Amino acid sequence: MTRLTFYIILGVLIALGAAWMVAQPGEMVLTWRSWELRMSFATLTILVLLYSVTLWLLFRLWRALRYANPLHSPQRQAARRRRGHRELDLGWSAWALGDTAEALKHARRARTDLPRENGPLLLLSQCEMEKRRIGILEDLRAKPETAPFALNALLDEAMEEEDYVLALSLARELSTLAPTNRRILKKLFDIEVHHGKWNAAADTLKTARRNKVLDAEEIAHLESLLSYIRAVEADVSGQRADALDLALDAQKKDPGFTPAAQLAARILISRKENGRARKVLENAWKAGPHPELADLFIELAPMESPTERLRRVQQFIRLNPDHAESLHLLAERAIEASHWPEARQALDTLVKAGRATVRTYNLSARLEQKQKKDQIAAEKYLEKAMAAKRDGHWLCRDCGHQPRHYTANCPECDRFDGLEWVE
Repeated sequence: MTRLTFYIILGVLIALGAAWMVAQPGEMVLTWRSWELRMSFATLTILVLLYSVTLWLLFRLWRALRYANPLHSPQRQAARRRRGHRELDLGWSAWALGDTAEALKHARRARTDLPRENGPLLLLSQCEMEKRRIGILEDLRAKPETAPFALNALLDEAMEEEDYVLALSLARELSTLAPTNRRILKKLFDIEVHHGKWNAAADTLKTARRNKVLDAEEIAHLESLLSYIRAVEADVSGQRADALDLALDAQKKDPGFTPAAQLAARILISRKENGRARKVLENAWKAGPHPELADLFIELAPMESPTERLRRVQQFIRLNPDHAESLHLLAERAIEASHWPEARQALDTLVKAGRATVRTYNLSARLEQKQKKDQIAAEKYLEKAMAAKRDGHWLCRDCGHQPRHYTANCPECDRFDGLEWVE
């Protein structure tokens, strides 16, 4: 009903307009050089309408020819997309098999068939040459849907080239796009520590805690690690008091972080504060025994007799009596003090529990040599030591490097917080 009413009103308006034009005939004169064209206003109106209708018909004809063109037909476009996706699949398969040249060939073909899609660019960013690859990554970086991928790739490259200024900028941009991503926050923290930006690194940990990206234990460990790094820097620069405060703060945040306890104990021993050093070592041993802590504990009284040292060690290991390091420390000092039953009992406990290591059998060999002078039995234990599992060691989670002592940055791959103590 509404449409019918509209058409009736439109017809009435047209009739009124025609009647007005008849009542007001008028004349149109067009002059150009020696030419003169005269016509009524009604004739001009009809010509304008015919011209408009002609243009509209020509436009419809152009559209029909355009879509009827076999080069741009929907069927051909669909076939082209299928071919492009097939080339893309073949390219990723070649990339997975390590055939970079073949992957590059398929990626370029896919880009020709799929000029407006991101898939070919993502593949090209993996297998294209360095200069072209950077340009492709920058193109991907400009698109919101692929910006995280491009930024992460550029960040990894900057880290490999040790360009930490660029890496820091990229990491901050990436963290803005994904503020609750665990991997990005840890990488940003890593770069800020490399830069020595302690306050920024602490703020990153606060963000991780606020957004619950990392669990409380991991954040406590990273905060402890940050305090330890600052303590080492202060110690190297001669600020021993600040170094001690930071090392103690690191141990307070993570009592099981051995390097912080070691640094604090060394500084206290150098200041002749053996009582405080002993408390630091005892707290660390209770949380996680470590052979270097045992060495520092022995240094507290270097002039005591072997028997006195054994008695002191017996009190010390009561803090964590069942740990393998406690039993090894007890056996070692008992052998030194010629307390054979205690040494043998500690070593037998490890063997019966299936926790014997190279160190266990080496100590058993030393016990046989010192107690019974039995070289044959000692050699048998040494043979077992060759086949036994290794003792605890530092291991980099990223590259597998095994440094002799703890360092905040892995000496092999220079990754921060990559080392962990493996039993």
